[in-house]
Amino acid sequence: MPILEIKKPLAIVLDVTGPLVTKSFMTYSSETRQFLLNNYKDYVREVWGRTNLKLSVNFFRKEIESERDESRYPPLAPISAPQEEQINAFLEHLKYRFEHAWGVRSAALGIFHLGLSEWAYKKGLLLTPVYPEVKDVLTQWKMVDGLKVYVNVGPTNFLRNVFSRTTQGNLLPLIDGHMNLLEHKSKNFIKLIQLLEMNPQDIVFITRMVEDAKLASKENIRVVIIVREDFAPDTVAEIKGTQKAQKSSREREKQREEKRAKKRQMHLAKSRISATEFGGEEKHISSDYETVTSGFDDEDYEPSASSIGNTDDIRDFPVIVKLDDLKWLP
Repeated sequence: MPILEIKKPLAIVLDVTGPLVTKSFMTYSSETRQFLLNNYKDYVREVWGRTNLKLSVNFFRKEIESERDESRYPPLAPISAPQEEQINAFLEHLKYRFEHAWGVRSAALGIFHLGLSEWAYKKGLLLTPVYPEVKDVLTQWKMVDGLKVYVNVGPTNFLRNVFSRTTQGNLLPLIDGHMNLLEHKSKNFIKLIQLLEMNPQDIVFITRMVEDAKLASKENIRVVIIVREDFAPDTVAEIKGTQKAQKSSREREKQREEKRAKKRQMHLAKSRISATEFGGEEKHISSDYETVTSGFDDEDYEPSASSIGNTDDIRDFPVIVKLDDLKWLP
């Protein structure tokens, strides 16, 4: 991949997954599933009765109550039941979700994942998986180039947990701040300009999301698309020129759509969720969940045309496959 040279900005804004953190960090990855299976029992028993877990349990109750068929998951014990009975019922409920309904979108599961992760970070059981070049690049940008470095992520405690305990150590000193641009399922880049109080041309936004790139560009923010091998290996190979495209972009997108449709059918068959039950969308997530878990699950886990885009979409923007592919012109 050739080096991409662009005019040096005053500030860099990065999404979490893709630019900085690997695909394995996302809520519905196989790595996360195994992490939850390894730790959910200890977590539940240790923090039962605390506010974060109470919130999570309440979300699970509401999800069950909102379904026409309340019997598809093991039931939760009533709040009047003895504590041990409530704990055991909740553990059985979680086990069933992990083993038989994994991948079905759930606000309750997202909040549970967030709470368990905060607990695991504090216990030293979890490190955020970042890409190999991340620490060196952030150090160069902040300490040598004098740029302001911001991360698009939700709550402050989430930022602290995620970037203070990574596979490359504590990265917080290399980050100047954060913001949550998510509003009503899309990102608000006017808000970004207002927060930074900069000319949009002095900001570079780095993302793997084509739709977000388009929204940022409409506000005259400079955009760089990053395409990572763990998200889209075939696209990376094409961009690098190490593999000839065997299919047209239309054929590739058709193949992706067939795969996504098959996956949706499998999920629906397992869960018997109707679109009507979840606000008219198969994969509806509450706005509260999106705000709280921004970063864990900022888009469909499976790369798609909306998240990665086909090669033609990507090439509407400057493209890199690693952060150190990006160099500054005076």
